[in-house]
Amino acid sequence: MTPDSSPQDGPPSSDVAKAEDLQYWEEPFETVLLGRHAHIDRVLHLACSGMSELTAAPHLLRALRRPEETVQAAERDAEFLMQERDAGFPSIFAQAAVMLWGALEAAVRDFMVRWLETFPEARSSERVGKVKIPLATYDALGPDVRMRFLLEALEQDLGAHFQPGIAQFEKVLDVLGLKGGVDDGQRRDLLELAAIRNLLVHRAGRADARFLAQAPWLKYRVGDEIRVTRPDYLRYRVAAYRYAARVIERARVAAAAWGGRKAP
Repeated sequence: MTPDSSPQDGPPSSDVAKAEDLQYWEEPFETVLLGRHAHIDRVLHLACSGMSELTAAPHLLRALRRPEETVQAAERDAEFLMQERDAGFPSIFAQAAVMLWGALEAAVRDFMVRWLETFPEARSSERVGKVKIPLATYDALGPDVRMRFLLEALEQDLGAHFQPGIAQFEKVLDVLGLKGGVDDGQRRDLLELAAIRNLLVHRAGRADARFLAQAPWLKYRVGDEIRVTRPDYLRYRVAAYRYAARVIERARVAAAAWGGRKAP
């Protein structure tokens, strides 16, 4: 990635004006997913640019006759930065991958909360009705918090958090009347993204047996350090956007059948 480049491959950024007719339950995909993407892109551009430019710092410091220990420290930093640059900035794209999964997860969950708020039909399904929640606790919550509380209880009851990748979302979406297919390539890319995110956050970026079982196509061994490249990150981002679009399409079909409403 060159200093003046940014990872703009794939879907467009969120600098386009928000559509006036955006449905209430669609908004998280713009404000959270696209909004976070714009932030991530800016961080990537500035971080990669800044790191590349700092490799020239020792030359300037030596020309300015700074103390030798200062120049040597800058040279050590420059050597490290050149290694990162030549490797494609894997540390930076690893953190971007963590942020990307977090944005997708937050957007989908915020969408599901709003879906429950907007459509009583989703709340009245037989499976949702089986979820056990403390009535006193539920009544004490504000209207804007109740549906999130219900969603968390439903996720726990379904064991959604134990599902790999987007299967954790699909488990709940099915119950909310939003069942649908997912392209195998998208499912695989997002499974890979979620698995890598978990390794980076919980395993210091080292492959473990669970990761190898979830993503055997990556050819890592237990203990190997995971490296996220720019092409990897772009592939994950495209898959996240296409999956979000698929969920929105399903929701529009269901909303039309239920007499679509914009807000609760």
